Amino acid sequence: SSMAPLRVLDFYSGIGGLHSSLNRLLPSDDHDAHIKLCDAFDVNSNANLVYAQRWKRKVNTKSLEHLALKQVDWYRANLWLLSPPCQPYARIGKQRDNLDPRAKSFLHICQLLHDCRRPPTYFFLENVAEFQGSESHKRLREVLCHRGYAVREVLASPQDMGIPNTRRRYYCLAKLLPDLPAPWCYSTESQLETAASLGWSSEPSKPLGQYLDYSLTPAAIEGLLLPPNIVAKAGNFRFELVTAATQSTSAFTKGYGEKGHLRGSGPVLLLDPDTKQPLAKPLETDEGLAAATTDPKADKLDTEDSGQPAAKRAFRQLRSTDLARLLAPAEMLKLHGMPDLDMSMVTVKQQRRLIGNSVSVDVIAELLKLLEIDFDVKVL
Repeated sequence: SSMAPLRVLDFYSGIGGLHSSLNRLLPSDDHDAHIKLCDAFDVNSNANLVYAQRWKRKVNTKSLEHLALKQVDWYRANLWLLSPPCQPYARIGKQRDNLDPRAKSFLHICQLLHDCRRPPTYFFLENVAEFQGSESHKRLREVLCHRGYAVREVLASPQDMGIPNTRRRYYCLAKLLPDLPAPWCYSTESQLETAASLGWSSEPSKPLGQYLDYSLTPAAIEGLLLPPNIVAKAGNFRFELVTAATQSTSAFTKGYGEKGHLRGSGPVLLLDPDTKQPLAKPLETDEGLAAATTDPKADKLDTEDSGQPAAKRAFRQLRSTDLARLLAPAEMLKLHGMPDLDMSMVTVKQQRRLIGNSVSVDVIAELLKLLEIDFDVKVL
């Protein structure tokens, strides 16, 4: 027998967050010696430009619901990575679950996993927390059980790792090996694990300032300032305001910074009006701000996303004396664990959308370790 790299299929590949997470686990810097990317699939042409630039590989734009069983067996992949569309399950949507057309491709992948002659040794899926308990989730668990996989399911957020951003997500890890000890589970009834049960450190989060760029040019800062017309129209709208000292921010969504999407799409950074640099002091010292964290709508939004009480965050109206900006895409990428990703080939608006649709590389790299992936596959 000889050794070959791990063969990987990257479904819904986006800007490559799952691939980046896997890359962190490699025994050496030689990516191609350890990973053979059989294929990456995505229909978003902007995401595909970013992915192709990073991994020197063209993304397959074929619709996944038309992927043939024969093709899947031909790939002989050892690992399937998936981050399917979350809209069928997200609490902001209609939660139509399996009936949502956007769930179709995922259900087809479940069928392929059920029928294929060469199922992967490892399987990893990311989705919103509400995926757990859905009909799609039930179908996935049935298929994994039918094929004999050992499964672990985790709910975790970057905040659990000391990163000042919440993106609480459901993760499913599966391994096609017999007799793995608990918490690996071979039935459809596994216990949901959390960062606490995994023994992750409960250190307080780092301040946001560690993720901010203090070398932005005046023109770049100008381009990130909240436009006066948006602020004027906001009226009583309560923004999630942050400073360099903030230790908890909500998840970015793909509508971050776009008109009409300001509620719940991510934090807004307060600046010193003179230097235009991020305010250094914690907001609690602002007079009247502690009382401003009681917006019930903001509160509901917040707790549901993060499992963190909203009192740790400050929601209030912008005052005429406030100067505030959006986070730059590079700062968002840092919070997502992809500080070096080049996205310059798409517009800033597209960059924000793609990052808002992306995953937390720090969390996923940590969870992938639980699969104990063997990157040198024996070929008989």
